[in-house]
Amino acid sequence: MKIKGLGVAMITPFKNDLSIDFDSLGNLTESPGSMEVDFLVVMIKKTWL
Repeated sequence: MKIKGLGVAMITPFKNDLSIDFDSLGNLTESPGSMEVDFLVVMIKKTWL
């Protein structure tokens, strides 16, 4: 698979209780659309705390 264009690496925003901040995540996914970004890079790592 070839990927072409500008990609932005996503971060996962967390709240103080370590739960995912879905409101902030929504804001992060909307912002790149206005900056001519072709794709978002999402990395998944399963970590046990």
